[in-house]
Amino acid sequence: MLNTKTETLTFTINKKKVKATHQGFKLMKDQKTGLEDLKKFIYDEIVFQNKSKGFIPYNNFECFVDWDIV
Repeated sequence: MLNTKTETLTFTINKKKVKATHQGFKLMKDQKTGLEDLKKFIYDEIVFQNKSKGFIPYNNFECFVDWDIV
């Protein structure tokens, strides 16, 4: 991918440790609400859809977040 950056994020949702790999043009820390939005989305996936991993593509699949409960 051209000009993309990769970062690994870890956080806790409902006492479950989540590890996410993000590849995008901006790191989450450099986005105004990026990390908060990501956590809200993954929260819904874990709590309401009972998922333990997921893949979130965006920007025409040029960027993505791959996450799982560890």
